[in-house]
Order: sequence, then structure tokens, then C-alpha cells
Amino acid sequence: MPLAFVAIVLTAAVFTWQPRTAEREMAHDKLDFFVGEWTAEFTVDLRGDVSPVKFSAEARFKWALNDTWLQYEFSGELPGRGTVAVLTMINYLPSKRTYVYYLFDRSGGEAGVFYGDWIDEDTIVFNAKFDVDDKPTAYQRITWTKLPEGKLGFVLGFSRDGKDFNNSIRGVYTRAEP
Repeated sequence: MPLAFVAIVLTAAVFTWQPRTAEREMAHDKLDFFVGEWTAEFTVDLRGDVSPVKFSAEARFKWALNDTWLQYEFSGELPGRGTVAVLTMINYLPSKRTYVYYLFDRSGGEAGVFYGDWIDEDTIVFNAKFDVDDKPTAYQRITWTKLPEGKLGFVLGFSRDGKDFNNSIRGVYTRAEP
């Protein structure tokens, strides 16, 4: 009889156990501004010896996975380079008290992993460190800034030393008309 009781208790425990579900925090609420459909205008200046290139793109931010991951999809045509497509997932990690930003592009390589936080009420900055082939380490910084009139600013910078960033990609996002 005791063995049957143990079997019943274990069976009940298996059927009632639920995996931990991430809970939305106030830190997630700060990202609500991003949610929606956007159009964007960019200036790309990857090398000083080439004239900057301008291009347009469409983007969408939406909540996913229990409203704890902000999913960002981006697509546009970069003149001379073809389609630029990006998928990003952003979340707040309460255990580390920081945000994480996973960046995937159409190259199919590994995700870029950035960590960041708000530096003021309107600006969140993400930083990443990468090993690039056999070359010295490279750094990237992504900055998002809430702008007047409900717009959103974007800057992507590259650096070899982690201090002097070239801010080679700049963009302004405007909410798409419904």
C-alpha cells in the first residue's frame, strides 16, 4: 500500500508541476515605447573613403513570449549591397540587472550578444565585444534614443579599443501610418 501511495503522489506532482514562467517587470515596461510599425531612414558610412549611403527600411517591434521579449524585425535595401534583414530579441535579465540584445542577421552566423541599460530616461545603450578572425577584438555599440514627435533614433558604432566609436550607421524611425 505505501508504494501505491508514493506512485499516486509522484503522478500528481508530475501533472501539476509547471515550468517557471518569466514574469514581466517594470524594466520591460520601459520598452513599450518601441512597440509598433516603423519606417526608417538611414545614413551608412562604413569607410571614410566612400561617400555615405542613404537607404530606407521598414521595422516592427512586438512583444513575444509572455510579453517579456521584445522582438524587432527590420528589412530594407542597401544600395550596392542588397537586402538587409535583421531579427533582434531584447529582454531584461533581473538576475543580472541588465538588458540583453540578441542580434541575428541574414548571414546565418552566430547571434551578436549585447548587454546594456538606460543611461537616462530616453536613451538605452547596448555594448558587445567580438573576436574577429585573427584580428584584435572589436567592439560594437547600439544606441536607441526616444526623439521628439514620437520618433526613435538609432546609432550603430564600431571600435577597436572600446572607447572611440565611429558611429557608422545612423537612423531615424518614424511611426508608420495606420
